[in-house]
Amino acid sequence: MFLGSRSRGGRLWPISKSLGASVTLAVALTAMGAGAPQAAPPPSPTIACGQTVSGSVRLEADLHCTNSSGLVVGADGTSIDLNGHEIVCNGSGFQGSCQGSATAKIGVDTNNYDDVHVFSHVAGGAIDGFDRGVYVRGLSDGATVMRLTLTGPDLPAVPPYRPAVFGILVEGDHCAGGTVLVSNNEIENQTTGIRLNVASCVGVGSNSVHDNGGGDPALTLNVGIRVRNSSSNVVRGNVITHNGSGVIAPPPPDAGISLDNPATTSNQVVGNEVSDNNGEGISTAQGASDNTIVNNTMRANAQFDAYSDGAGSNSWNNNNRCQTQTTPDPPAGVCNPDE
Repeated sequence: MFLGSRSRGGRLWPISKSLGASVTLAVALTAMGAGAPQAAPPPSPTIACGQTVSGSVRLEADLHCTNSSGLVVGADGTSIDLNGHEIVCNGSGFQGSCQGSATAKIGVDTNNYDDVHVFSHVAGGAIDGFDRGVYVRGLSDGATVMRLTLTGPDLPAVPPYRPAVFGILVEGDHCAGGTVLVSNNEIENQTTGIRLNVASCVGVGSNSVHDNGGGDPALTLNVGIRVRNSSSNVVRGNVITHNGSGVIAPPPPDAGISLDNPATTSNQVVGNEVSDNNGEGISTAQGASDNTIVNNTMRANAQFDAYSDGAGSNSWNNNNRCQTQTTPDPPAGVCNPDE
């Protein structure tokens, strides 16, 4: 948990660091998903696309939407269990989906309510074809997103480009009101798999983030996990592969993990596998500084495994395992050709 946030069950991650003057960060995530209800909620009445829901909601069938958002949360403490089913949007967007809609279509919108849990207690729960798969809004403290597949159409062999879309988007400062946890999801076929945007006190752990890319490089970043103008977050234990479209020049470059912009400070990037991405491995750019990057495996990324554009200084521990790097940041010797 974050010091001062709501208490949550689960295993305490043994990573802590003083953040600013008073905040000490320690994140609780478990393989089952911290903060999730321990039992499935009862079956729900028939649910329609665009519906506002509250309480305990469990899908009993796939939900097929046409040019429409999926579900909108209507009260604190709402649990949405996909129960192995899919929320799918088809329409006039990219490759017949809703990606790239004139008005953004959202699979599940927390709608600024607290203690919202979006999950699937049965394998197979998926949110497919939306501009934002799950949108955790800035006032939604204590939210959890877990054990879901967030996906969209595969890229065609020849463009058009994929529009700027995010599997999971988290915004807002959650340090005082309750940690947001994003864990054990699979995210693919977006331009950004997981995006933290002006967000604090978010734990991102044990996700599989792969094959996100295909956006117009002049308009959007293609990246697995992006931490943008965000502070005091933990990105830990994720497997991040085959993301990016090969743009290797800032601002900022495609990467497996991107930390960028001046307000991106005091984040921890720990124990991730970041390999075979079409761009950089872990990238710090555009003034991101005072972030801790430790014990990650970064190999076979198209450009540098460990990259900085030199605009900010970060702590890159020698326990990172990587082969190629920029200098002077990271410091010489963080990566070695034989690692």
